[in-house]
Amino acid sequence: MYWKTKIVLKERAKLKWRNIVIKIGCSTLSFYSLQKAKPLSK
Repeated sequence: MYWKTKIVLKERAKLKWRNIVIKIGCSTLSFYSLQKAKPLSK
């Protein structure tokens, strides 16, 4: 039973990190696209 909960916690941590990475990736992508769009709109 103990090792099962350990695995569950590990999986949860993985999902948490994946969500954080995706969030960071999306924000950086939108930031770069905004930077690229700025000179075009001038």
